[in-house]
Amino acid sequence: MKKKNSLNLIKIFKLKEAHFWKRTLTMKDEVGWFGFCIGILFITIFHYMFAGMHFLFESWVWLTNRNQYKQNLNKMYAQVVG
Repeated sequence: MKKKNSLNLIKIFKLKEAHFWKRTLTMKDEVGWFGFCIGILFITIFHYMFAGMHFLFESWVWLTNRNQYKQNLNKMYAQVVG
């Protein structure tokens, strides 16, 4: 039986980033190249602002409440992979 790799915040954020870019690049077909070039700038800026705040919050939860942190990691993993 294969042992499941341990979850950590960096691995989950990498999975979330891959999912984000996959979805974002498919937007090109819906809005065309002109809309895509304008939209990608704003979407990327606000995405990384939110992702940075989320990463800092999860780091704070790791410092203060480890049980909740583990639950959050499992929920985030289930959302991305599920």
